[in-house]
Amino acid sequence: MNSLKEKQNKISTVKIAALMAAFLLLCAALFALGLRLGRKEIVGDGNGFEDLKFYVQNKGHTVRINVFTDIRVEPAEYYLFLPSFADKKDIYISFELRDHAVLTDERGEEVRLESGDRLPEIETDHDYTLNFYKPGETEVSETGKLTFMQSDNTAALFIDTVSRSMEYLDSDKEHHEPGSLLLLDESGFTEYRGKLEEIKGHGNSTWEREKKPYGIKLPKPVRLFDLRESDRFVLLSNCMDLSMIRNRLIYSLAEKLGYPATPRVHYADLYLNGNYNGLYLISEKLGVGKNSLDISDLEFKNTELNLIPPAGAERVTESFEDGSLAAGVRLDVLPDDITGGYLVERDYGAKFDNEVSRFTTVNKNEYVLKSPVYAPIEEVRYIKGIFEELERRIYAGEELESIIDLDSFVRMYVLDEFTRNEGAGVTSAYYYKDRDSADKKVYAGPVWDYDQCLGNTYYPVVNYPYSLNFCTDHYQSTLIFFMLYKNYPEFRERVRTYYKDSFRPEVQELKTAAIDRCLKEVSANHGMDCDRWGRSQGVITESADQARDFIEKRTEFLDRVWIEKEPVYIIHFNTPNERNLYMGVTGGTVLGDFLETTAQGLKWKDAATGEKVDPKARVDRDIELMPMS
Repeated sequence: MNSLKEKQNKISTVKIAALMAAFLLLCAALFALGLRLGRKEIVGDGNGFEDLKFYVQNKGHTVRINVFTDIRVEPAEYYLFLPSFADKKDIYISFELRDHAVLTDERGEEVRLESGDRLPEIETDHDYTLNFYKPGETEVSETGKLTFMQSDNTAALFIDTVSRSMEYLDSDKEHHEPGSLLLLDESGFTEYRGKLEEIKGHGNSTWEREKKPYGIKLPKPVRLFDLRESDRFVLLSNCMDLSMIRNRLIYSLAEKLGYPATPRVHYADLYLNGNYNGLYLISEKLGVGKNSLDISDLEFKNTELNLIPPAGAERVTESFEDGSLAAGVRLDVLPDDITGGYLVERDYGAKFDNEVSRFTTVNKNEYVLKSPVYAPIEEVRYIKGIFEELERRIYAGEELESIIDLDSFVRMYVLDEFTRNEGAGVTSAYYYKDRDSADKKVYAGPVWDYDQCLGNTYYPVVNYPYSLNFCTDHYQSTLIFFMLYKNYPEFRERVRTYYKDSFRPEVQELKTAAIDRCLKEVSANHGMDCDRWGRSQGVITESADQARDFIEKRTEFLDRVWIEKEPVYIIHFNTPNERNLYMGVTGGTVLGDFLETTAQGLKWKDAATGEKVDPKARVDRDIELMPMS
């Protein structure tokens, strides 16, 4: 009896499989027919490549990928950038304005194709010739070189906006649009499919680049890959880091070392309205919440208590006699407890001026409230007072540990000093404070934005590995960390201890296995990002090797300073409206090694003697340098 049932089950399974196969074949046939029926009439003299696109089917998904036209070369060349899950046997071609096309491979074998036809099994990283023909004609209408490329083991993110264009979004960082989002893992299985509430621009200097970063908001919190559950994520373009690994590398290190709320990230190929836009990092967005920075959510309380949403409230700016300011909004009702939580970013210039909730201190440090974003002016005044007192004590060398968590400042300083993070102390530098009943102290962190570090900046003085810079790379930089180092022996000792016992043991792995892991993730893209943005594929490993070399030199210097306790002399480059640097160097350092790198073309004099500085001189004392008139 059992064997009969087993036979019946086998027969049923075969029947189901046969029916499924027939159904899939029917779907494919209907899909191809749909492409053909959807063709426009063949009119005019337009270029057949203008609307050339391909459809990829796999695991129940059909995605559209537009051909990329590389106009940087003459004649223009064409690329189809395929996600890693694409089955090279199941790709359909779609075009308009032409009767048919002929695809010719490198061996000269030709295949005639009409719009809606399935391609023959293509080979990636091979050049094909694609010729278009008008009806009834034997002469080629248009011809072009077409290269198929495909990622390997890389997720794919498809975003379609309601306008079907990025023109509006890319024209202004504050513009936003809804749309739809499909996120597939490396094998093509669905991570998320559904509505996209919003996509908008993100970043500051990176936003000015051609390969732009974006922020996205989903209708409700979801868990993507191993990222924490959230409804907001950032798509990091890594356009200022040719290796595309530095953010990934430093975030992994910070999380391993236990830095709170360190963002988790995941690489993905990004397609915007069918157009391949390159390799991105899907990143958690810094914010307040149980799955991010787990402190009191003051923004939620402000919204809950007021009928008019804080975002629509009247904006107000207050100026003070000491030259500082506070800006926020007017709310009808305030929470009973406004002592926290706050997420504050150190910022400057136009970026600071464009924020709603912000304040400056008497020391001209500029801060922005990232939570609450729309803070009532009373809350801005409160947190401004906390930072005023924090700075006053640090500058004066007074008691600190009742107002700040010193160990968090130690951790952030060591990470930013070691990596020579170009933005440290001036932008993307965060602090947070919970409500007093939970914790009265201000903490440094979380970490954010490390694409310009490890020797990858535009400023030779920042790339110089044999000095301390105390996060004073810009003239707008905070002096908090310099004053901590200068005024507090306890801070210096904790820096040395943390570096020696916790940070230093991770350095060897950082420059070898950790970089190799990140490079493996990036190399799975098979150079698609490089071809999309016109870069040599070799720059990825060159930039990664640059990071390895910097880590090697940086470790050698900091071992001498923080483990062997070699004396450090302070050089102050007093250059108003230029880079107002404080640098710590060891005895015998030649001034000429970095004099001209601090401000191009300046000649220097010793502020104490008024004499011109000899570039060949060796440092043997603290010295303040002034530019010569």
